[in-house]
Amino acid sequence: MGKRNLHGLISTEGSFIKKPQRLEIYLSKKKEKNMETAFVNMANPFKDGFALLDTNILSSIVKSKKISNFGKILDYLENLNCEITIFNSTEFEFVGYSNNYSDYIKFDEWINKFNILDIKNDDIKLASFLSSLYKYRSREISPKQISFCDCLNAAQIIKYQGRLPLVTSDIYDYPLFLFDIVKTMIIDDNGKAVFVGVIACNENKWISLKEKFEKSGHPNMPNKN
Repeated sequence: MGKRNLHGLISTEGSFIKKPQRLEIYLSKKKEKNMETAFVNMANPFKDGFALLDTNILSSIVKSKKISNFGKILDYLENLNCEITIFNSTEFEFVGYSNNYSDYIKFDEWINKFNILDIKNDDIKLASFLSSLYKYRSREISPKQISFCDCLNAAQIIKYQGRLPLVTSDIYDYPLFLFDIVKTMIIDDNGKAVFVGVIACNENKWISLKEKFEKSGHPNMPNKN
């Protein structure tokens, strides 16, 4: 499988980027399996062949002074024959980081060679549910941890239950009272060590916290009649 040119703007020519697959159909039709116990640095958290990338990873790959170092993340996923997936909200964030038209065009062309998921109503509902659940669990949680885009990513982690892990350098946006860091990578960014985590759903944490949250409050509902 051909390597990418990781100097300058990333080149995605060749066989690395596979044509978008019907990810949601594929994952929803797979037989349900009990999620494996998630240990840090588990051998292969991408056993189902898909990875969700956070905006910070994409931005670091094209903007870091040591592009080749962050490009190792893509090399790692390529070696696993893993299809890289992003949400279209991530596309908005990433392309929106550009501050001139030339970069805008290059970023837009590059990111659209990945598999892009469209936001659906159930994604928004689950994201808003998670935002409220975060605040229920930790009243002092940072507003940065409940941004719309981060909660949408978190919703996908929950939705696919370990089959679509997230790669991010903003691990605090995905609280450990709900998620697990199942693999870690340290990237040298011009002498600065950047911690990159692979985030996956912990089914036991999710079920337990969801049940507690759904029992909270119990306001008197108005009579619809």
